[in-house]
Amino acid sequence: VVGRVQPLKDQELAIRVLAELHARRGSAPVLVVAGDATPGEDGYASSLRSIAAELGVLAEVRFAGALSRERLADLLAIATVTLVPSHSETFGLVALESAASGTPVIAFRGGGLVESVSAGVSGLLVDSRDPRAWAQATVSLLEDGAGLQRLSGFARHYAEGFTWAATATALTGVYASLV
Repeated sequence: VVGRVQPLKDQELAIRVLAELHARRGSAPVLVVAGDATPGEDGYASSLRSIAAELGVLAEVRFAGALSRERLADLLAIATVTLVPSHSETFGLVALESAASGTPVIAFRGGGLVESVSAGVSGLLVDSRDPRAWAQATVSLLEDGAGLQRLSGFARHYAEGFTWAATATALTGVYASLV
């Protein structure tokens, strides 16, 4: 999970998904929460640790804080999957950065994430905020090595369509159609 630590980004959901995975499988992968707390949201950041402890998954959660661009790129490249549990994103740049790294994304179907994540191509979109639904989506990727590898390749290719040049060309086309 990458982004400012605040309720809108809903890192709590990711921790609850981790707990659900642990309950289903007897173990859970490591969850990395990368990003600093938004000013004024230190209480939320602290509550995430408490929630992880209450759910018995604190040992599987790493709070990495803010990362340099290079370290973030390295993290995304070695991740198996990136969760984007945000309630709303204007666009969802983290999802594209993950896809460009070849890491499939599981994101909430809402806001700009429906543009930055192509379901079945660069990742999966979840219609619910229920941790069980997210855990099911995650398990479907973790337990299907061939499918995960396929999505990884597709994700990278999908992200290539969002270069600055491609975006500028598309925007120019929109402007031209209005004249």
